[in-house]
Amino acid sequence: MATTKLFHLIAFTALALFASSYGPEPVNALSTPGLHARHHAMHDTIARRKRDTTKRDSPKRCRQRPSSSIVASATSAAAPPPSSAPAQTTSKPAGTTAAPAPSSSSAPAPSPAPAPPSGGALDVAKVGLAWPNGPDASLTHFLTPNVGALYTWSPFCPDTDVQCYQMLWGGASDKVSEFKSVVKPAGGNKRVILGFNEPNESGQSNMSPEFACAVWHDAIEPLAKQGYTLVSPATSGNPKGIDWMHSFFNCCKDCTVHAMGVHWYDIHAKDFKSWVQRWHDEFDGRDVLVTEYAVQNFNGGPQASKDEIFAFHQEVGPWLDSQPWVKGYFPFGFMHNLQGVNTDNALMAGNGQPTDLGWKIINNAY
Repeated sequence: MATTKLFHLIAFTALALFASSYGPEPVNALSTPGLHARHHAMHDTIARRKRDTTKRDSPKRCRQRPSSSIVASATSAAAPPPSSAPAQTTSKPAGTTAAPAPSSSSAPAPSPAPAPPSGGALDVAKVGLAWPNGPDASLTHFLTPNVGALYTWSPFCPDTDVQCYQMLWGGASDKVSEFKSVVKPAGGNKRVILGFNEPNESGQSNMSPEFACAVWHDAIEPLAKQGYTLVSPATSGNPKGIDWMHSFFNCCKDCTVHAMGVHWYDIHAKDFKSWVQRWHDEFDGRDVLVTEYAVQNFNGGPQASKDEIFAFHQEVGPWLDSQPWVKGYFPFGFMHNLQGVNTDNALMAGNGQPTDLGWKIINNAY
């Protein structure tokens, strides 16, 4: 009996060992190294591309304006600070060079808020001097009864009784600090502030509308309560300058802007008049200051002749005088160095006296 039980036990053990050799093999997590890791990495890559695309294609939104301490350090939640202003205080005309693209938002730009009245500060003789010459004694040669104002592309003014329009050229922190230290409560012959110089051009003050709005709130808007008349930033004659200005107003809905600053460079009088009229019409009938213009072709091709330049001013001078909403016009050329502009536009001779064209303009001798 014992022998029989022992035999059965041996047979059963052998049978079990035989069956186990055909069972399923256990799965090892390392048997296909890297497969799970590669799948996870691919998923992350796809997700990252989708996140990047979403960020890139989403429309730019106007953000809350930062505190003054942020603006003073030339940073903004809406845009990086612009490059430092050039050493020269005069503006080098940018003509119709390419400008930054407007905001990618598909929503149409709203009209600016109704224009506040510009007040009496702009009600002076309409001819203005764009004057980069500092306290040069030659200034006295240009101060006729038809000249009501001047500006210097800065907050500094020469010693004169003529109205001096102070400018905040750009948003760099040193320029903002300088502006704040120079500009005092309105009074005397300093009652008008000009906004930034061609902020839509990389070679000029180079500011996004969002950053410009932040700097305006910090440095310029408080001056409205001090009695100043505030003039908008003046974009270049590039048509995209109007897009920039709409974006500025879209972000700066609560900004006080009494009048529009306008620049223009080209050769046809009819185009000049249409351009100036457009800025008045498109921005809620605001008054206009044409703070730079010259008969200069920046688009390639021939320049106007000297006779054509005289004919241009013969046509546009009386037209500007006849528009009640044009509060002033400042032809480019009351300087020795015209910085690339056709020298037939010169309004100052080498001896500091007016040229024939300069004399015609400052005396309304049309």
